[in-house]
Amino acid sequence: MGAEQKKRNPYLSLAAVTLAFTFTFLSRYIWSPLMADVSNEFGINATQAGLYMSAFFAGYLVTQIPGGIMADRYQPKYILIACTALGGVMTAAMSFITNYEMGLVIRVITGISSGCVMAQCSKVVATTFEPKKRASAMGVVLASPPFGITLAQSIGAPLNQAVGWRNTFLIVAAIVVIIVALLAVFVQPIPQKTSAVPAGNPAVAQAAATKTKGQAGLLEGLVGFFTNKQQLLLGVSGFMFMFVTVGFATWTNRYAQSLGFTPVQGGMIITCYSIAGIIASCLSGSIAVKCRMSHRNFLIVSLAAMGVMTVLFSMQRGYAG
Repeated sequence: MGAEQKKRNPYLSLAAVTLAFTFTFLSRYIWSPLMADVSNEFGINATQAGLYMSAFFAGYLVTQIPGGIMADRYQPKYILIACTALGGVMTAAMSFITNYEMGLVIRVITGISSGCVMAQCSKVVATTFEPKKRASAMGVVLASPPFGITLAQSIGAPLNQAVGWRNTFLIVAAIVVIIVALLAVFVQPIPQKTSAVPAGNPAVAQAAATKTKGQAGLLEGLVGFFTNKQQLLLGVSGFMFMFVTVGFATWTNRYAQSLGFTPVQGGMIITCYSIAGIIASCLSGSIAVKCRMSHRNFLIVSLAAMGVMTVLFSMQRGYAG
């Protein structure tokens, strides 16, 4: 690391990128506590309301790989600032929608802006922290999903009741101003490493070109993933894990209201779910070590328990049950 990187406080940089990643989940899940009121105003059914979340993920999906490429080729700091600012603008734009289709387009663009964020956060952590501290730093960043969901459910319903769903979108969007300021101040540009090639030395230039050609490209990486059985199974497991967590966070509030609970009570259920997720993210590694379980067995037990508890939750009819 350069002298400039060593002088700055890496934890302030970590806090900034964690908040940026958290906002992608806040802007994503703030829809859940507002869904019922927006649906009533525009006369849309449950399927159409669910498509708002699907629209977000459509945009989010298409920018995952490009986001990683940009993190390697350009400055993550400026990409983070641009994507976070765009996410805030699109969240604010949701307060001005006049029809269902307009909101659908805005949600796609919001997803596009969010899809690049994780790769930039990973790059900042990798270049800011020493190798022995990177895992702990990434653990903090990966607490962003449940933290963002918790925020969305904690403030969404109360704000909606107090100021309405349109102003709720505006208030959430305003948070971006603070996050962009933190990114601008505390995240430093990554020093560009340039290898000087002596003029008039074709042998050295040829060696550098050969080294570049030998590096695995995007296509090779994708082929390697789809031809590796273990990686495919892990990918499917991760997909199903996200399917359950996203579905729970998206639909629990509306499901709770169908049982006669208030939006605030529905939000509290998801808040408890998210807080437990934050705690589990921090403790799961230590629990696996103390139980002397392999990562594979621990993952199997965790996913199985998650499935069982989700089914049990669907059978509950009481608020405290």
